[in-house]
Amino acid sequence: ENTETFKMKVTGTGSSGVPTDRDVATGRIIDDDSGPALGASIGDASVIEGDTGPKTVTLTVTLSAARSTTTAVRYHTVNGDAKNDGDYVGKAGVVNIVAGKTTGVVTIVVNGDTSIENNEFFTVVLDSAGAGAVPLARPTGMIAVANDD
Repeated sequence: ENTETFKMKVTGTGSSGVPTDRDVATGRIIDDDSGPALGASIGDASVIEGDTGPKTVTLTVTLSAARSTTTAVRYHTVNGDAKNDGDYVGKAGVVNIVAGKTTGVVTIVVNGDTSIENNEFFTVVLDSAGAGAVPLARPTGMIAVANDD
């Protein structure tokens, strides 16, 4: 909601004898609630690694409001503890969020193995949305890869 104002009038001070020559005050209530982030955001995801073969993990890309045209959201993966071409298949691409809709998905392949290792992570970063016309509200999503060995 917006910042609001109010007035308060002092109608008497009882037996204190304090004068009431300035008997009206104006106050403001400043809205400090944070609303939803405006623009394009990407969520987080997790996956159990598995022992063999590929597994897919999906992250949702969300627009804060539907647009009248299809919105192209560009993204790429970034190594963390999990590494491209070993733990997962690195990727750069575009998610097209259709006009009137607010979500699309990024799908990444995670490779299973039998190595005893710690849980790992990597990220997916949004590069741009709507050819730069849509701000990036939450541009980084984290994928947690849980070791099951």
